[in-house]
This record gives sequence, C-alpha cells and structure tokens, in this order.
Amino acid sequence: MVDVVCSPTGTRVSGTRFAAQRDGVHIRVRNTSGASGVYLNYRHGQGMSLGGGEPVDSGTVLILGPPPGPIHLNCSYDRGSRQDRPVAIEVLDPTRAWRTGALVTLGCSPPERSLVDWVYRPGSGPSADAALAALAAQLDEPVT
Repeated sequence: MVDVVCSPTGTRVSGTRFAAQRDGVHIRVRNTSGASGVYLNYRHGQGMSLGGGEPVDSGTVLILGPPPGPIHLNCSYDRGSRQDRPVAIEVLDPTRAWRTGALVTLGCSPPERSLVDWVYRPGSGPSADAALAALAAQLDEPVT
C-alpha cells in the first residue's frame, strides 16, 4: 500500500517502489494540509500523458489501475487552484498480474481511449449489468 500525505510542505509518499496487487495500486491518503477541495492527481505513460485525479480526504483509499512503471503523484488544493510538485514512484508487478494487450483480446479499445473519468456519473441499478448500462448510456460512442 502506498501511503500519501497531502501536507503544508508538499506531497509525501511512504517510499518509491511499490508492488501492485491483483486489482491495482492501493493508495491511502492522509490530508494534513488544512486545505479543502483536495485531490490526488496521478500521471503515467509516455511523457506522463495519461492519468487523472480523485477527490480525497483523510483516510481515503484509492485503487488505481496504471500499468507497471513510473507514476507521478501530487496533491492539489482548493479544487485545483494550487498544487504540489509531483512525486515519482515506481509500480512493480512481481506476480505478473498485469497482462499487456488483455483488453485488445476482448475487443476493447486501448485503455488510453476508454477511460471513464469524473465527467460521467456512476451508473446505478438493481444489478451490476444495469449499473454498467446506465453508465455506458452517458458516453458519446457505443462501448462493448
């Protein structure tokens, strides 16, 4: 588990190398900054061009799905009006849970073109399939 502290002196992490679990990278966030509207931002990929940000509070646990390799993390405050310098970590995959190309074999778009971000409301319904259908209905293009 990656422990992240959003502090008055910047973003701090508990180490620099972390093993991903089967479902992704587990991150626990603690906010000691005193600021409101705190987000944890994450970037990865070629030129750190992929990623996103999640609203966090003290005790928030996130599970992110970036591939093994370098990731930059940083806290932003007051809904993005200011942000800390990024801190680099490396995600390892010792159990080889990450399978490059797994989505393509299922006929899905590459992850960088199929991300669902904060723009879309979570789907809801009486079953997982109904909730997924409600989420997919918001998208501009059909998804499989």
